[in-house]
Amino acid sequence: MASPAVSRLLASTVVRQSLLVFGASMSANAINFAFYAVVSHRLGVRDYGAIGALLNLATLLAIPAAIATTIVARFAAEFTATGDAAKLRRLWITNVIGALAIGAIVFLVMALFRERIGAYFQIPPSRSLAVVMTGLLLFANLSAPGIRGTFQGMQKFREYGLLVLVETAIKFCSGIVFVDMGYGVVGVMAGFALGLWLSDLLGLVLLARSGGVAPQRLHLDLRRLVQTTLGVGGATIVTIVLSTMDILFVEHYFTTYEAGLFTAGSLVGKILFFAVAFIPTIVLPRATALAKRGESPLPALREAALLTIVVAIGGLFVVGLGAKYFILILNGDKYLAAVPYVFKYALAMALLGALMTVTAYKSGLHRFDFVIPIAVVGALEIAAIVLFHSTLDQVLWWLVLGHGLAFAVSLYGILDGVPTSAKRLLARTGATVPRV
Repeated sequence: MASPAVSRLLASTVVRQSLLVFGASMSANAINFAFYAVVSHRLGVRDYGAIGALLNLATLLAIPAAIATTIVARFAAEFTATGDAAKLRRLWITNVIGALAIGAIVFLVMALFRERIGAYFQIPPSRSLAVVMTGLLLFANLSAPGIRGTFQGMQKFREYGLLVLVETAIKFCSGIVFVDMGYGVVGVMAGFALGLWLSDLLGLVLLARSGGVAPQRLHLDLRRLVQTTLGVGGATIVTIVLSTMDILFVEHYFTTYEAGLFTAGSLVGKILFFAVAFIPTIVLPRATALAKRGESPLPALREAALLTIVVAIGGLFVVGLGAKYFILILNGDKYLAAVPYVFKYALAMALLGALMTVTAYKSGLHRFDFVIPIAVVGALEIAAIVLFHSTLDQVLWWLVLGHGLAFAVSLYGILDGVPTSAKRLLARTGATVPRV
């Protein structure tokens, strides 16, 4: 029979929501890894490295979309908590229309400069169409915040998970078909773009059918909006840069063969990142909603921390023991030289996932004291890699050290606003606090 503590944990909102998002994200990850396994077997090591570089480039250029998603989720959570459906509808409509306009401009720029962008990543002009497909993927990425951010803020994680699964399934099927048709890197990027575009379209249909309330003009506190944008923007930029810049630097500084091996090792290591990354998605809107209703957000933090620890430690154990077998299954024996890189990369990703959980919690409470410290750490990590990158192993150790230090500094003041004498009691009971 389960203990009362375990029963309370299993009955908690965070755990129920976590099971929904975790199930969807892990199913999507399984499809993703199957996709990479098929593609890496059918393409060479050098082409595989180019795919990793282009996907990380798209992630970096989509930083504004990631920032917008978090902002939309915060305000959507507030409007949902107060029952303001009209403002909620205006929020996502305005965001989607603006994002489509910006995305079109970005796509045109990437299409025009495709050969120059490709040259940086050692992609020949004959395959520069892959950069155009990356631009199309970025176009869809920029259009997504008003859709997924709204579902996240409303805590409608069934719909959120459905969009993730639809995107991944379409990407898997279309990408492999395109590769089999002989389009190689271009086909892979086209499959990614098609999956996200169709997922966005489904999300718009679901949002349009979610309620017939007429949109109402938004009257947001400009000062608070600017603070939120700067805080969320800074946090998002740092975490995305920390999760992507290693592939870009390796692709630039090392040979295409070494970059392909590093990409293969990072793919296995990122299993752990994807396993933990669902937790911030849940923590931010829940912390926002609790604070908006005058309740303590500490239960959300406590449960999220426990989930992060369990998943991270279990994942490191599995990845550490099975690195060779993961490489063989996902990439094949021609990538076995990547095995020594897997555990260190997984450790760096576990630390990054923990950092994202803390920053999501604090962002949900409109507290951004962590932004400048982790930005400084991120800048030092990048400088270290640029200056000292004689081996791939050296790059990996800089990742572990930098990500770990960023996580450590983000913890500063995590319980600020809770009376010192009551912190331990509140952490156990989740009682209401007078000020957060």
